[in-house]
Amino acid sequence: MQESREELPVSWKNKIKSEKLKNLAADPGMWLGRPVPSSREGRNILKLNDPLFQYCETLDDYDYAFEPVMGNLFELVPGNVHRQGAGISVDLLRNALEVDLYFFPCDYSEDRRREIPLMYIRVPVVTVLDVRLIDNFVRKYFTGHDNGRSAAIPFSLDCVAELHGNFIDEYKKTEKICRDAVKGGTVQEKKNCDNFLEFIRTTGIEGK
Repeated sequence: MQESREELPVSWKNKIKSEKLKNLAADPGMWLGRPVPSSREGRNILKLNDPLFQYCETLDDYDYAFEPVMGNLFELVPGNVHRQGAGISVDLLRNALEVDLYFFPCDYSEDRRREIPLMYIRVPVVTVLDVRLIDNFVRKYFTGHDNGRSAAIPFSLDCVAELHGNFIDEYKKTEKICRDAVKGGTVQEKKNCDNFLEFIRTTGIEGK
């Protein structure tokens, strides 16, 4: 039995060539709690995400997925749910694409002392005006290097920490990998690293 899909505006479908993109954009999960895409508000949501959709037209040979995030945005993520860490979305102020830190912390911890909610963390990292740089990043970091759980944590386009398994529970090891990733980096890259490490050090145990 075929899963029901949302009805996309004809004008939008006519503009988009990729059948994969049309299918993913019609996923009911993308519209949960949002106006349906055929409504005026829904068409505005599609318009907001247009820079991302235009990029995704080039990815028919690549495994990718979408997640709905705040601000009526679509987040481009790896097709493999076991590969997280980075996402791509639209910077609405600049009408350009941005690289985000995006992952579900609960998927990378088995420490029963922590109470990590089933929700994502999403932090904008850098806005990128050259789509070619976005493409290089996606094709390099969205694919995992093994069959296990992994995450490519971006501190910038160039400084990315490759983490595996329950990295939240292995702070010392995770800290070294992250510090090495930003060694010789900019002040902002090191600040992004510090903020990430502080988050994973305390997530699920704050106030205990």
